[in-house]
Amino acid sequence: MARFAEIFASLRRMPVWVQIWMLVILMPVNFLSLFFIAEPGGLVIAALAVGGMMANLPIMLVQRGFGAAMSVPHVILWTPAVLIALWLLVSGAVAGSPYAAFLWAFCIVNAISLGFDIKDTRAWMRGKRGVA
Repeated sequence: MARFAEIFASLRRMPVWVQIWMLVILMPVNFLSLFFIAEPGGLVIAALAVGGMMANLPIMLVQRGFGAAMSVPHVILWTPAVLIALWLLVSGAVAGSPYAAFLWAFCIVNAISLGFDIKDTRAWMRGKRGVA
């Protein structure tokens, strides 16, 4: 139980805007992908989207908090997810559908996140190993 308290304390040490971004925008948009698994590319996008988050569970548990290492699975899994979503949108395969609206939101939210994640991945690769 102490480990979860440490993880929660780490979350609370992060800036409020980061907490809101993660809990109110980023996580819900990525979990929303599960509602579109029957759509073109939906299963792959959902697997990559949720996989990018789930891969962070062991990292959080080992590190006892939120750190730059958590950005690495995002970069590895969310980059192809965004590229697949963009391809579906540009190809017109999902034009005018609710799925298309979701894919636009997914691309925007995850592209913003990847901007932060690429920076954090570089920091982690250069030795930044602490947690918030």
